[in-house]
Amino acid sequence: MQCLTSLEELVICSCEGLEEIKLTPALTRLRVLQLFELPKLKHLSSPGVQQHLTSLEELGIIDCEELQVSNDDSIEWQSLTTLRFLDFTRLPQLVSLPVGLQFLTTLKRLQILICPNFTGVPDWICKLSSLETLCIWGCPKFKSVPASISSLTSLQNLEINGKDMNPREIHEDLDLSNSASGSSSWKISKKFRVLGLCNK
Repeated sequence: MQCLTSLEELVICSCEGLEEIKLTPALTRLRVLQLFELPKLKHLSSPGVQQHLTSLEELGIIDCEELQVSNDDSIEWQSLTTLRFLDFTRLPQLVSLPVGLQFLTTLKRLQILICPNFTGVPDWICKLSSLETLCIWGCPKFKSVPASISSLTSLQNLEINGKDMNPREIHEDLDLSNSASGSSSWKISKKFRVLGLCNK
């Protein structure tokens, strides 16, 4: 990859034996990185490489069964200063959001789909000052929404397991563990656009 200095989009898909992706510092123009169906992937990159991804706007990580994103120290999230869209889909090792995500002040859209062990959104979600869309779907262990999410003034779309919610009406930590369909615990508002991100 050393000579791919003009590369803007990179898709790595269906490499069953791939355990580590070694990105090169030369990818300074890379805007889109998509990783699909990499069942043996354990690490995304060598430490320090992310600081050279100065143009990266979209990152999708999908069907990576062994990748432990939550505590992968090789990912320097704070270096991805232009990231706008982040997609975590079908990642069984994802339990919580990586702490480094709190520094992604340019992030506009975050979706977490079909991650069976994902448990919740941390209080620091309020630090994602540009976040407009948060979609969490197909995560059976996801049980609560922190009250701090209500301070995200840029948030327009909040969808939790197929239900559209009004983040401004969440004034305390919202427990979803006993919420059935149609329960008054869900705050639904027509003021916020309905998303087409999830199959209901």
